[in-house]
Amino acid sequence: EDALRAAGHVEVLWQDYVIFADAIDFNLKTRELFAEGRVTMASGEMTLSGEKLVFNLKTQQGELLDTYGLMRPVIRYETERLRQTDRDTLTFESLELSSCAQILPRWSIRSRKGKVKKEKYIAMHDAVLRIKKLPIFYLPYLRYPLKKDGRASGLLFPGIGNSSLRGFFLQNAFFWAIKPNVD
Repeated sequence: EDALRAAGHVEVLWQDYVIFADAIDFNLKTRELFAEGRVTMASGEMTLSGEKLVFNLKTQQGELLDTYGLMRPVIRYETERLRQTDRDTLTFESLELSSCAQILPRWSIRSRKGKVKKEKYIAMHDAVLRIKKLPIFYLPYLRYPLKKDGRASGLLFPGIGNSSLRGFFLQNAFFWAIKPNVD
């Protein structure tokens, strides 16, 4: 009496989300949705796919297992477990992301853990930049911007060099995104 079950090619429309699955169970009292088998959850800013989804419509918290998907601006990612802690925040462990369009991306960033602030940024801890499968560079913390114009204030990649005037040098720079039309 307190639960609904749908099986087959199930489609649920809720607020700005569309959820597709092979089977969905919904508890009317707790407002918890359990979906399994080729689960896809899409909204305006991202599309998530995975094997199992547990999501509470009241608290807007949940998790998706064996997740892969797309988010704007054209970033694809994979993670074992993606948790939504509130409407705008997702947390993850062991994420790999890339903006390459190839099936085997030319570059990717792997991170041990972090969070996604929807339409703002991805914060990654223990991030490793990889070219093909080769690890190239390690960063203890990396913030990858997701803004539409892709601009965010922050430190730029350090410059390393050698010159007859200065000798060996290491220089750092800071980018300040004051306004969309002013740097």
